[in-house]
Amino acid sequence: MREHCPISGIDGQLLLSAGEPVWQGSRLLLAGDAAAPAWLAHSGLACDADGFVQVSATLQSPSQPWIFASGDCAALPGADKSAAQALHQAQVLSHNLRAVLAGRALQHHRPQRQNLLLLACGDGEALLGWRGWSAGGRFCGYWREWLDRRFVRRHAASG
Repeated sequence: MREHCPISGIDGQLLLSAGEPVWQGSRLLLAGDAAAPAWLAHSGLACDADGFVQVSATLQSPSQPWIFASGDCAALPGADKSAAQALHQAQVLSHNLRAVLAGRALQHHRPQRQNLLLLACGDGEALLGWRGWSAGGRFCGYWREWLDRRFVRRHAASG
């Protein structure tokens, strides 16, 4: 896995950066950074330099505390933009929306320091990323499916 590697081209199974091969393989995943919707910068909410809504650990906007934001639109110090972070934020967001309406104490979101990334390939396999290490194959696909099914069962039971 390479990050912050400007890509100059793809030639068959070769990925090129500045004309030099940096990866060879049958699977290639190119991803870009998250981008904030343009309207957020004009919303009156405090935003960071990239246009994401600034939030505190309670996921509240510091400029308008009755506004909550999470996931890819929010800028929370120490939190990466990932599906795993968004899922963890969603639990705190759900609690805090109910708590603010009931006048109860709000929870603080504590960002995970490391996220396991499992990307389904659509053929029963998955790609895995963890602390700069990557792998792929059917075992990763089984693992991804097991985690997804566990997540659905847990949330279906609590719904």
